[in-house]
Amino acid sequence: PLMAGMTAPYKPAGFLAVLPTYTGPPTVQGRNIAIIFDVSDMPKEDLIALCMNPDMMICPVETKYEENMVSLTIQPDKPGIYAFGMIRWGNNRMDPFELHVKFIEDELSCTMKMIRSSKEVSKSTIQFPDISGMDIFPNQTLKLPIQGTRDELEKLVVSCTHIDLWKDVQVSVDKTDPVKYIVTFTPTNAGNYVINLIMNGEHIPLSPIYLFIVGEMFDDQCVFKPQVNGQVFRLNKGIIEFEVENKLPDKDCDVKAELKRPSCKMESLNAFSTELEDVVLFSFCPVESGRHEVIVKNRGRPIFESPRVVNISSIVVNIAKGCQD
Repeated sequence: PLMAGMTAPYKPAGFLAVLPTYTGPPTVQGRNIAIIFDVSDMPKEDLIALCMNPDMMICPVETKYEENMVSLTIQPDKPGIYAFGMIRWGNNRMDPFELHVKFIEDELSCTMKMIRSSKEVSKSTIQFPDISGMDIFPNQTLKLPIQGTRDELEKLVVSCTHIDLWKDVQVSVDKTDPVKYIVTFTPTNAGNYVINLIMNGEHIPLSPIYLFIVGEMFDDQCVFKPQVNGQVFRLNKGIIEFEVENKLPDKDCDVKAELKRPSCKMESLNAFSTELEDVVLFSFCPVESGRHEVIVKNRGRPIFESPRVVNISSIVVNIAKGCQD
């Protein structure tokens, strides 16, 4: 079955489709809603989608690949509109759509609506360079010139999101020239980003822009907490201690730490609560001198500046032994 208003695509012999086709209306499976696409007779590509929930927060999307099918699945937690405004197959953009979700007692109900651009947006004269294929690295400042009429640029809203971390990235817009804005942002972390160029609540042509920042992605929620003297590690009665702080207290974290001793022996470190609710304490006993590596992860992803190295002298080892005696 096809959605209302959709027709089955005509595929002549040897034809290779450019974009996946919908197999039918959204499928409700318990608390999950799946949109299934037919990708038969197509080169394999990655399907990338970003969904916003009714509160305009990022809603997690699970992508599942099968032999001739690929599906996008979400788990709505409230009724309302779930907007897939950013969706692409490889380098090809697909038409955005909305899922209108209702909760009828304990059952989910869902309808799908394609999002069509208004006449004003579709005929926009706004232009900007394609930076999606650039090699970009963390802490590299990007300046994106955007040209258009004064009226168009006054209605333009620019935002950037780190897709993997579900985090908004600060963007500044220089409006000195009324017909040429300069959008500046600095991605501090590796991973997938999306830049949204919105006019009258709709994406302008060629928006969104997807970027991949080269490098190893780290967790930026938790950080090593410096001591009063600026150092991370401290010696307390023969024990080496350090603290990790949750910089986003409204967001839960799952911090774990490991120690790699000079002998290459790995051991997990216990976490202890502190007087500060958002700070946890880790400690270990220095039983041998040399290079020690401390690896800290939040939800399985290394935090910024992990691993940290602390070189322990024989003097410190002797002090630790003395405290134990």
